[in-house]
Amino acid sequence: TCQSIANPTKTSASIGTLCADARMYGVLPWNAFPGKVCGSNLLSIC
Repeated sequence: TCQSIANPTKTSASIGTLCADARMYGVLPWNAFPGKVCGSNLLSIC
């Protein structure tokens, strides 16, 4: 997942609009709100 984020050639979305549910990857606890991480924050947790 992080590889596809770091190399956004496969997706047409820019990094700023790219979001992922960090709870799915064990980065955030399940009760975290909001559980989504977007853009450059997504790269930093990778």
